[in-house]
Amino acid sequence: MKINYKNQQGFTLVEMLIVIGVFAIIIAGTTNLLATIVRTSQKSEIIMKLKKSGGNTVSVMSRYLRSTTIIVGGDTICDNRELSPQISFIDMNDRPITYECTDNHFSPTLSIDGATTNMMDPNFNFTLSSCSISCYKNNRGYNVNFRFNLEAPSGEEDIFSSSVTLRNY
Repeated sequence: MKINYKNQQGFTLVEMLIVIGVFAIIIAGTTNLLATIVRTSQKSEIIMKLKKSGGNTVSVMSRYLRSTTIIVGGDTICDNRELSPQISFIDMNDRPITYECTDNHFSPTLSIDGATTNMMDPNFNFTLSSCSISCYKNNRGYNVNFRFNLEAPSGEEDIFSSSVTLRNY
């Protein structure tokens, strides 16, 4: 009995290998695309947390500084120079407040009535890479500038700064 191969339906081995190769390339490309999307999403989340944490710190510092009635050291401190990374003042409720950012591995701290609070969320592992506070007197009163850099463990970095004119001084 003779088999007629021309009438048989199916795929040859070469055709099957080509299809498997094409599918392998498509799967590899899709996997790479998904991995890139996940990495980008994680990086975006870290940047968002960095900006939120730094922005919140700037907001809190600015709000307390605007309600300052006395800068501890007054004219001798605000003589157009950069201060150590610390400034002390009295707010409208006669509470002593100190902003301090010492050791570069800690975030800015806020001391009100002797109780010290870390101004950054401790769940975020950000590094304070620099911090400066300056104070000067102009024709409208005292102006306090502060600036700090935050860096995430993955390398993302952002600079936060503000200039506050003291309203009640």
